[in-house]
Amino acid sequence: MLTSLAHILNVDLRYSKTNTNVSYFLSKLKSILKFFFIEYLILSLICLVIGDVRGRGLMLGVEFVKDRDLKTPAKAETLHLMDQMKG
Repeated sequence: MLTSLAHILNVDLRYSKTNTNVSYFLSKLKSILKFFFIEYLILSLICLVIGDVRGRGLMLGVEFVKDRDLKTPAKAETLHLMDQMKG
């Protein structure tokens, strides 16, 4: 996965004689993950089925609920979303 992200960012990690490319890659990755986290938070304000967004680093969690106050899990919606993501 990291090599795919490096390819997207046009960072060559294989031929790095110093840590410059790796540092550049990690800084870009950190900014991208912050962007995704903020986007999920904004989406949670619009989409009522998102109950919570949390995480750190590469691990981001989005909790899907039927009722935000009761935190009732949205099992059917989650399964449907997972099926759609499988392709």
